[in-house]
Amino acid sequence: MPTIRVEGFNEAPDYMVEKVLMDNTPNLGDATGKAFIQNFEQAISECQKTLEKGYRLTDFWANPDTGVEFIFKKIKDT
Repeated sequence: MPTIRVEGFNEAPDYMVEKVLMDNTPNLGDATGKAFIQNFEQAISECQKTLEKGYRLTDFWANPDTGVEFIFKKIKDT
């Protein structure tokens, strides 16, 4: 079953990065795709929480070997 996780990175000097990741582990009992859609809904919910913290979506991608990744950035307060 896919897992959703949020990772934060502060390595850049002028902005912070936060990633919402959904791995691609399949739910073998999901014959209809309902569990898959529910996992996407959970990932989108995490993305909305990240947006509420002042981040903006800058990139996203999907890879059949690793899953889906949404990348957000926010300018650091000076």
